[in-house]
Amino acid sequence: SLTPEVQQQVMAEFSPPAHLSDVNDRLINFCVRVERSHAEQVEGEHEQGGVIQQSEIGSSRPCTVPPPPSPVPRVHPEAPDEMALAEFCERWKLNEDAVAKLHDLNPVMQRRVLAEWEAPSYMTKVDGRFILFCVQIAKEVQAQQRSWHDDAPPLVSAAADVDDPVLAEFVETWLLNERSVQKL
Repeated sequence: SLTPEVQQQVMAEFSPPAHLSDVNDRLINFCVRVERSHAEQVEGEHEQGGVIQQSEIGSSRPCTVPPPPSPVPRVHPEAPDEMALAEFCERWKLNEDAVAKLHDLNPVMQRRVLAEWEAPSYMTKVDGRFILFCVQIAKEVQAQQRSWHDDAPPLVSAAADVDDPVLAEFVETWLLNERSVQKL
């Protein structure tokens, strides 16, 4: 598990290549590099005066350790933007339940739904069929991802055990598995 400061830095700076469908190994390696870099930086500050040194004991000068970086929200590289989602929902005149179902999907699934959804031209109310389509896409994507990583748990469950809402959103955005969540 990472220190809060390192965890914030990881969440702010993690940006894997867009072509990766599973970023878990990449995240764990990134965490190790950030931890190592942070440890070296802290060690260097101790040696170079980032904290109070022997000669400063008894002086009124404060310790000069920089504050942790503030988290920067990241967007999954495959996530459709909010405007595209809103336009899609408006074009198909989706009700609240259908819109909620679309927003519940992870970014990979959302992109696929936007690309593949077509309702029969005779249908005026598509909400029920759309929700079923979303469920079908979610099952297909999860089955495909499980087949790529047979030992990985379903991707939707990893964020359920996370208490911190910012961390849970990060886990959901990057579709992280249990191993990655434990590292964070």
